[in-house]
Amino acid sequence: MPTRLRNAFATARLAGPLRTLCLPSRFRTRGAAYLSTRTLAPLVVVGSMNADVILEIDRFPQPGETITTPSPDTGRVVAGGKGANQAVAAARLSAGTGRRVRFVGQF
Repeated sequence: MPTRLRNAFATARLAGPLRTLCLPSRFRTRGAAYLSTRTLAPLVVVGSMNADVILEIDRFPQPGETITTPSPDTGRVVAGGKGANQAVAAARLSAGTGRRVRFVGQF
C-alpha cells in the first residue's frame, strides 16, 4: 500500500451515527466540480443482468398451492442483477464528472 494511502487510513476516524469513515482534510478529494475538469478513464462493469417479472395476485398462496394471476397482461418486467445494479449505481455516482460508464454482460 502506498505510504500516502497508509497514512490516510492511519489517521482516519469513524464518525457519525452510521460510523462513516472520515479522512483528514488533507486526504479528501476536491469534489465533483474538480473531477468534472479532469479527464477520467471510462469505467466498465462486467456482470450479469436478470429480468424480474412482477405479477399481481389476489392473495398469498398456501404452502404447496399454485395460484394464477387474474390479469397476466398487467405484469411488469424490471431489470436487475448484480452487474446491472452496479453499473446503474456507478453511473449515478459519476453523474456530472464526465466519466463514461459501460456495462458488459449477458441477459
